[in-house]
Amino acid sequence: MEFQIKEKRSPFWYYFWQFLYLIPIAITVHYCKSTFFNSLDIRYHQQTNVDVIDVSEKQCKQLFYELIYLRKEIMNMKDQLDELQAWKTDFNLDLDAKIGASLDTFYSDQIGLLDYASEYSGGSVISTPDTISYPSKFGLRLFGAIDWILESQPKMILQHQTFPGKCYAFYGDKGRIRIKLGQPTVVTHVSLEHLRIGGSVRSAPKDFEILGFDKDGEENLGSFVYDLNDAVIQTFGVAPKNQTFEMVELRILSNHGEDEMTCVYRFRVHSLNLNLK
Repeated sequence: MEFQIKEKRSPFWYYFWQFLYLIPIAITVHYCKSTFFNSLDIRYHQQTNVDVIDVSEKQCKQLFYELIYLRKEIMNMKDQLDELQAWKTDFNLDLDAKIGASLDTFYSDQIGLLDYASEYSGGSVISTPDTISYPSKFGLRLFGAIDWILESQPKMILQHQTFPGKCYAFYGDKGRIRIKLGQPTVVTHVSLEHLRIGGSVRSAPKDFEILGFDKDGEENLGSFVYDLNDAVIQTFGVAPKNQTFEMVELRILSNHGEDEMTCVYRFRVHSLNLNLK
């Protein structure tokens, strides 16, 4: 028994409705393509010369403004450096002046007058005519039995530090000490010092005179009196002589009552125009 299968054909309306279903889908796809893909613009665009020039100009402008800013900063730093250099110069000058003033004060031995006879100024004792040194109080004792007695040194009167007992002592009440100055000096004042702490002050010099020596000979610069009722360091103005002296002599004529010895602690020579006695 044969069966024949006949092909069934879809009706027309079925294809029509299938077409209608495809229309919204196509519209939707077209809209997505036109909005999303066009806005994304993933296509390759070749860079033109105009674009390159525009980018370089922007960079150049930015670099130019940065260079101007850096130049201003460098100029400000230069001005600050100049001010610092000027301050350093002024500071060094002021420091040098203060150091010089401090040294002058130190070398002036607390009386404000530079001493041209002192050892630190180059002065030295060259002789003690007709004067016999007294034994020093600063002798040595060896092994507890042997005493080494030293003579008093005349250079002590030219040394900066003074303390009780550290003086130049000589026998009697008269003595002469000749001093070479550190440099040729117009002598205007001299100072004599005697400490009064402990012990007798009768050995202090009383009457004395000053002589100046140059190539032509000697000049008497005046006679003076050291007063125990006055200051420890007493300064005296010498007779005005418009000449320089290479040496001076301190000539002690008497003391304050000690017959055995006389003690001189410090002697100074000055060159200043001051109204001192």
